[in-house]
Amino acid sequence: SRLRELLVSGLGCLDLRDRGTRLRLQPGLEALLRLVHRSEDLDGGCCVGPQWTELQGQLAGVQAVDEKLPAGRFSPDLGHKSTAGGIYTPSPGVQALRFVQKASRANPLRCKLCGQGLLSQWICVRHNKPKIMVPSHGHHGCGHYETVGGLDFINDKKSDLDYCVHDKIAKDC
Repeated sequence: SRLRELLVSGLGCLDLRDRGTRLRLQPGLEALLRLVHRSEDLDGGCCVGPQWTELQGQLAGVQAVDEKLPAGRFSPDLGHKSTAGGIYTPSPGVQALRFVQKASRANPLRCKLCGQGLLSQWICVRHNKPKIMVPSHGHHGCGHYETVGGLDFINDKKSDLDYCVHDKIAKDC
């Protein structure tokens, strides 16, 4: 299809050996890789042919590049690694929001797919109801995090945590 042709052409123009390029494109490349894998699963192996083969080959290179990236999820906009060392830390912009607090103890999280653990000491407290914060981008190349023990949690997406003085999402006020 034309879309596969454009993807193959676009990926072929990227220099993924450049660290800055890799870091800025990492989230998009990971999403594309997940879409290709999902298409393979849904189509029952029908994703064959020269374009699919070339696209899969280029994305296989992305996996190899990802293995060389520093530990922790990298946010290209802020240069912030939110899961470095197995401990979740929200970006400084999220930390500054009025309902976001650092708790006195860490809460265990786990990836929904592979079960890898992570600790979060950050909570969002509204109406006296604390929710443990988890990284919205989930476990690198795998799945999303959830709390251990079924505790309430909330993703660290700034636009969902930023409330105005009227207790509404700031972007909707």
